[in-house]
Amino acid sequence: MAARNPEVPARSRTPVATRQRNSRGTARGPAPAAPRARLTARGAVLALTATSFLAVVAAGMSGNPLASEIAFPAACALAVLLVRDGDLLPLAASPPLAFGVATLAAHTVLNLNSDSVASGVAVGVTTTLAATAPALFLGTALVLVVALVRGMPGEVRELNDAFHGRRPRARRGG
Repeated sequence: MAARNPEVPARSRTPVATRQRNSRGTARGPAPAAPRARLTARGAVLALTATSFLAVVAAGMSGNPLASEIAFPAACALAVLLVRDGDLLPLAASPPLAFGVATLAAHTVLNLNSDSVASGVAVGVTTTLAATAPALFLGTALVLVVALVRGMPGEVRELNDAFHGRRPRARRGG
């Protein structure tokens, strides 16, 4: 039996499947954690608007507002969970505007073949906003609560400091 070289470290107890491979294919240490997917505020608002548009079109075609009542709060929750830490403040102000734009665009598309596009859009937007108001409030509240928990007050302080020309404060927490 060959003698062990004391300069070579003992093999890691990490299972082989979780260790990284070097260029020769041998294991060396634990594998790094996969990076989490993060959206910018612009990307999150775009995803929220697109989801709302598709949900309002589906609700308009089916005659049942349930699609937009479920999709909007779900899209809000996903958007605020996936947005980058520094982009919480712009996202917090955007859900009602994103839903309004999506509703206007969806009803414009849905009423293109009608006799009076303008009145069809006006009635459709008003009806949709009235029917989905609880879901709109719920989605907006979800964004605000989760953003507050994730650190939006720190972003507000940084914006206030920048506005008043003060040096940025040190961030608290992680």
